[in-house]
Formats: sequence, structure tokens, C-alpha cells
Amino acid sequence: MRELTPVEQAIVEGLSEKSKKPTIVCFDKSDEWQRKLLSGLLQEKALSEGISLIAPDYFSNEIHVAIFGFLKRFVTQYGDIPTKFLVQNEIAELVKNEDAAKSLHYRAELESLYEYYVPGLVESKHMLEQVKTFATTQAMTLALTDVHKCRDGEMSPLQAIDSIQKKLTDIVQRTSGGDVTESWSDCLRLQEQESWLIPNWIEFGSLAMLSGDPFSGKSHILAEIFAAIFKHGTFARYTVAPCAVLLVDAENKRRIFARRLNNALGEGDSGATEKLLRRLDRERITLPLPIDTAPETIRSLIRETKAKTGQDKVLVVIDTLRSVLGADEMETNDMKNLLYPLQRVAQEENSAILLLHHRPKSGATYSGQTSIAGACDFLWLWESDIDTGLGKLSLVGTRGDHEPAIKFALRAGRNHWIPDSETSTVRVNEKENELIEMLENILQHGELKQSDVVKQIQNQWRDGTAPGRDKIRDLIDSLVGSVVQQRKGEKNATYYSLMA
Repeated sequence: MRELTPVEQAIVEGLSEKSKKPTIVCFDKSDEWQRKLLSGLLQEKALSEGISLIAPDYFSNEIHVAIFGFLKRFVTQYGDIPTKFLVQNEIAELVKNEDAAKSLHYRAELESLYEYYVPGLVESKHMLEQVKTFATTQAMTLALTDVHKCRDGEMSPLQAIDSIQKKLTDIVQRTSGGDVTESWSDCLRLQEQESWLIPNWIEFGSLAMLSGDPFSGKSHILAEIFAAIFKHGTFARYTVAPCAVLLVDAENKRRIFARRLNNALGEGDSGATEKLLRRLDRERITLPLPIDTAPETIRSLIRETKAKTGQDKVLVVIDTLRSVLGADEMETNDMKNLLYPLQRVAQEENSAILLLHHRPKSGATYSGQTSIAGACDFLWLWESDIDTGLGKLSLVGTRGDHEPAIKFALRAGRNHWIPDSETSTVRVNEKENELIEMLENILQHGELKQSDVVKQIQNQWRDGTAPGRDKIRDLIDSLVGSVVQQRKGEKNATYYSLMA
């Protein structure tokens, strides 16, 4: 390669000064060191496996960025490194519309690359270690530039942290020389600890879906789950531990949600509702969320909920899939691009994400493609009958053990659990007969206020395990019209008397 004339040298130096752009990251390794490394990658086939570890923007010289970009594309497509002739043609095509000075600068740099490294003179194994070190160092440097983006307002702190974590995790996985697989003993030793919100129905670190017909009462049954978390400690036959709840609600007005939850909480204080509940609707965020940003937006909301509630576990309820998330359930790619990232968010943030969704007119479990079932860990189905006031919650898909359906009776705005034992006709008749006998004894002298009737029934209950006030009221109400009659007095108080 001939020496540049003073005029050419001046042109190249001037061009180099102009090409210093803020988008190019400066690295600790010198430009000359990077030139030697790129020279080896261009010529030594034994080093080609290291090409996948490096991204074009790891190089600080824009010419090296362009040359390595072509090298990586060629190796990916053809499985071999390109000849010098092909690289020369690529560079010629790249600068064909540029001025003569820039064209000369690119060609001269390419020639110098082929003179820096002579194949066979450097041990391939040593060079591969250099490639790994270079890739790790540059990936870390690029990751840390997100700190400056955060400081300059280009990224939020949470976005910067997420970006840095992803970049560092990625480079560690790609440059690690350890075993990727694990043995059976490792599998047993490293088993994850179970962390259920509702045993076998939904687990923290999972994605679930609750489907049902429009206006069938999905939000009503959710209010019962919320009340169990905040106050009661039980949902149907299951014990439920307190946790934070994030409700993204694009369906219901505040007053409707408040009425449903107040009904579910029942009389007395509201438990830990004020501490544990966070709600979000269209007034505070633009809905629906775009597919590409929705999972990370949900992640940010989960972290904000953790910070405000002091809890490390969160139940996220999205009401509904169609109105909160801008995806078409009939498009397989939409569902894959949305639900699998949401599943990862649930796993990484130790949260349970529950999507509310509608059933189609065909009566299928849910509306949409089979990719939905593939992405969800648990599938719930809610069915109800407006005439009888009865509802059923079924677990139609699970990664845990199967659980029998839960039955409910809708009375006075609440879904009351029907215990499994009470489905027995004999047992129902026994309880009803006991209650009728008590009512006839209590009301034999005339009308009484509801609260007084409830207290006397609790005192007279024969097996010593009297049900709660709400349960007794439900039992009495079931006898209205056949055994007792009721009327409303002042301040909406309820009074009972025996039927004539």
C-alpha cells in the first residue's frame, strides 16, 4: 500500500475531524487495538464464532462499524467470512455517492485492516478470548451510556435500569463458557418455592385469564377476591394472603367499582384496602396501550405499586384485554408479541397478572387464537344465570393441579360462595329445617328487626359453629315468601315476621 501524499493526508485528517459525531461511543480500547481485532475477524476463519458476540456499534470508528456490519451479515447468511474482494465491493457500493475524500478514506482504511493481521501468526484461542473481552467491555460501556440518557431526560430511571439489565444479562449469557444445561439433581435442588395467591388457580410469577360473557359479572367476582385479600382472608374454600393489588380499569366508573367492592367488603371497616389497592383508568393514562410498549408500561406500574404499598407481591388485574391493551385477539402475532412479554414481566416482577376477556357467541372458552392459551399459565371461566342468580367459576386450564369449580349465589349485590357440602340436597334440607324451627320460635310473638333475629339465631345454633351475619341473612332471605315475610322500616332497616 502506497503512502498518502501530504494533500491526501490533510484531506483524510480533515474528514476524520468532521466525522466525530456524538452518536459514536468512545471506548477504553484504542482505535488501533480495535483495528487489529477487526483485521483478525476479517481473515481468520477460526475466529468466526466470535463474530456473533459483537455488535457493529461496539467499534468507535465509523468505518469499522460499516465494515464489521457487512462481515456479520455475510457470516450469518453464508456461514463463512467474505473474501477481501467482496468486502472491497461492499465498501465501494457504500461510498459510491460520497465525495472523493470520504471514498479515499474508506478504501485506505480497508487496505490497512488487511495489513494489520497475518493469518496463522496469532493463536486462535487467544484471539477468541480477546474477542470475548472486547465484546463484554463494549457491551458494558454501551449499557452505561443509558445512565447519561437518564440524566439528560431521554429515559426515565426505570427505563434506564431495565435497559442496562437487559444488555448486561445478554452479554453475560453470550460470552459465558459454563454449562447451559442442568442435571436432574440440579433440577431438584434448584426448585422454585411455591407462591400462590389462590392455590392452583393463580400463582405469583404467572399470567392468567378470566373469560366470560359480557355483563355476566366478572367484575363482581373479582370484587370478592379483592375483599378476600384486603379483609376476609378467604375466598371460597381457599386461604388468601394479603398482597398489593393494581387494577387497570378501562371498563367501570369509580362509583360502580366502589359499590361492588364495598358490597364485597361487607359491614365494618374496610381492612387493608386503603394500604393495598391502587387503581388506574383512562383519566390517568392513555388507553389502550400499544403492543410494543404495553409490557414495559405494566412493569413500571407494578414497581410504582410496590413502592407505594411496601409490598413485594402484586396482583395485577387488567379489565379488559381489549380495552386496556391495543391488540387484536384474532391476530396470532399480536397475541404472541403481547402475552409472552407480559408473562416475562409477571415472572421477573414476582407478580400475578390476570387478564379479563370476553367469550365469543360460539360459546368457546375465550375469544381469539390458540396462542392465548399457549401464553397463559391459568385459564378461568365465569358463567352465570341472571334468572337464578347462580354463578360458577371454573379452572379450565392450569399449570398446577386441577381444582373443582366454585359455585356462587348472587344476593344483595354479592356473590356468596356455596360450600361444596351444601350442594347435597339432604344437608340443605337439614339446615333449612333447623332454621325454620328457630325462626318459628323467635318470631312467635311478632315482628323483629333483622339484627335481633340474627343475634338470636347465632345464640341458638345447635352445633356451636354459627355462620356469620351475612350467611344467616342469606338463609333467611331464601325463606321469604314461604316461611317468613319482610318489610323495610325507617332508615331502610329490615324487619321479619312469620307468614300467616
